[in-house]
Amino acid sequence: LTGGTTAPSVPADNTITNSGSEAAGNSSTNVNLSDKTTVSGDKAEATVDSDLGNKIVENAVENKATEVVIKAETSKGDSTGASVTLPAETVQAIYEKTEATVTIETDSASISLDQDALAAVAAQAGTTGEVKLIVEIREQNKNKVEVDLKIVTDKGTVADFNGGNVTVSVPGDKELAKKKLVCVYIDENGHMSKVKGQLNADGTFTFTTGHFSTYAILAEEEADAAIAEQKAAIKNIDIKLTSKQ
Repeated sequence: LTGGTTAPSVPADNTITNSGSEAAGNSSTNVNLSDKTTVSGDKAEATVDSDLGNKIVENAVENKATEVVIKAETSKGDSTGASVTLPAETVQAIYEKTEATVTIETDSASISLDQDALAAVAAQAGTTGEVKLIVEIREQNKNKVEVDLKIVTDKGTVADFNGGNVTVSVPGDKELAKKKLVCVYIDENGHMSKVKGQLNADGTFTFTTGHFSTYAILAEEEADAAIAEQKAAIKNIDIKLTSKQ
């Protein structure tokens, strides 16, 4: 090879392919889990075992991958929840041995972790046990898309990405896409805060976050009204507490 212009030829089964080039900065190691994804009800599950995990790392290193893409979509593409499980040692090795981001694509959402976010997950998980990404669409209609996101390890849930960023793209409704949309983070008390994001040409909505929780995509005017109502309620509580003192 001359100048790293093409992806190296690394032995891979039908599950793993390499594409792009190091020179162009878009070398990708792609993992197709379609035949390893099972569906129960409307929930999809896929698992990367240790052997496949080792092959993913080997290909990513040899390919000098800038991205590892794991596809765990179903044949019908209509599941409303997904869990994708990887060995903790695989996550650790991708972080330590490559400069790649990790993208996991499911029917419910596409999740892309940058290197700093991957570092936070690896630090939490260590080198034993599993790392599980859980995506659940709580509501999806003409008024709102609400999604719950978690990354769980054997040593606990990854609550924060320690300065890292995760880019999330969720499918939307055709009627919802006609509105001016925003994304909001919903905390454990149900309070909303706006999160930077954008509607894409294909009707999906993409936002970036530094932690996982519950997020909703809805019309900006509805979000503004709900946030204003919450602020007013909090102000009234403060006034009542002050008056009692």
